[in-house]
Amino acid sequence: MKKKLKRLREKDVSERQNTKKFHNIYKKLPFVQRQFLDMLLRNFDKDLQGRRYTQEEKIICLSIYKRSAKSYRYMRTFLPLPSPTSLKILLRKIQLDAGVNDDPRRRLKEAAKGLTEKDKVMILMWDELLLGTGLFYDKELDKIIGFEDWGNVRTDEFADHALVFMLRSVNTGNKIPVSFCFCSKQTTTSQLLYSIKEVIGAAKDAGFNIVASICDGGSSNQSALNTLIQDTVKLKGEEYVYTNGTYIVHGMEIIPLYDPPHLIKCLRNNLLNKDLELWYNEGKPESARTFAEWNHVITAYEIDVYGTDNRRYVPNLTDRHVYPEKN
Repeated sequence: MKKKLKRLREKDVSERQNTKKFHNIYKKLPFVQRQFLDMLLRNFDKDLQGRRYTQEEKIICLSIYKRSAKSYRYMRTFLPLPSPTSLKILLRKIQLDAGVNDDPRRRLKEAAKGLTEKDKVMILMWDELLLGTGLFYDKELDKIIGFEDWGNVRTDEFADHALVFMLRSVNTGNKIPVSFCFCSKQTTTSQLLYSIKEVIGAAKDAGFNIVASICDGGSSNQSALNTLIQDTVKLKGEEYVYTNGTYIVHGMEIIPLYDPPHLIKCLRNNLLNKDLELWYNEGKPESARTFAEWNHVITAYEIDVYGTDNRRYVPNLTDRHVYPEKN
């Protein structure tokens, strides 16, 4: 009997120590992880109809679902997570409309709350997406979606592209979607200029500091950035612009950047039918001039594939990347 009581006391002490350890670890967890753990502990022994989730918990699950729907469905086989249908219902409650209207401005101000000045330093990114044409009625907005729509202007043209703007924190890497527009064919320079200035103005009003912009090298983007640079030349002078390499919108000095994948693709496409001169110097004699050719890439690839070494140094490179006729 005494041995049994001793074992029970030891078990009780061990359980209390484990509970204390758990609470100490729990307190150190980030807020989102504590919410996710609370959700699992509250619903692990409930049947499907008895499970309950807060809106914050659904938002956490929605972020996982949007990252990978297939992975989320697999996680539901062993974790008590909300159904995809519940998450889609939650998503439909969020009213989104084209352009920078009151809702994006309000969400930007909410996103800025609690951030340090360092976390408010942002990069503005935008890109165009190809859409299939079609119309549908949004009963929440009481609006037919599918026509060209810039928020302030709607036309009767069918939209086949979407222009999307997003902010990304330089310090944390967190992304903040800002706005979208539906356009017919490619965005014109004037439309893009208006949207860029509108988004930057909304970000400034919310307290963010935009230091750079990133886009691809499309003709509309190049033309819009050149216009912004020329406007800055008129404001500050050529020497200031070419020394700093920036343009100014709403008092914010912004560095124009093009996304590296697009730059690499453009370099590759140009090298296919043009040579690149290295260390160009106007006074250099003809015999001293050196060029990079696409044949150099082909030679390096064939050495890698057919060389005497037993392993590849660039295993991801295939014939489709190197030989234009196989592209």
